[in-house]
Amino acid sequence: MAPAQEQQSPTKEIGTEVGWGVGTVLANVFYMPTKVVYAGLGLVAGGMGYLLTAGRGDVANEIIYPAVKGTYVLTSDHLKGEQPVVFIGPGPDDQPQQQATAPQTQPQR
Repeated sequence: MAPAQEQQSPTKEIGTEVGWGVGTVLANVFYMPTKVVYAGLGLVAGGMGYLLTAGRGDVANEIIYPAVKGTYVLTSDHLKGEQPVVFIGPGPDDQPQQQATAPQTQPQR
């Protein structure tokens, strides 16, 4: 005999999804404004860093990139733990490098 499998009713599945949706909206009410303010302050601080270091773009980028990169809107996948929430994004040096492929040369005979 096959073991009895637990069947969820469609109503329970819909209720669960509605719950995740409500939780996502409530989380975004607080998260989104916080992230936008953080990004704005990072832009201001990066601009000041640029001015105070006599135009060094690398200093400004090290401040600006982490502030403006990252997750701005939470989804139910974020709340479930299926996707990471990235509040402070990667810096300019942490970006994946696009490697230029060198053209293949034919050996001379």
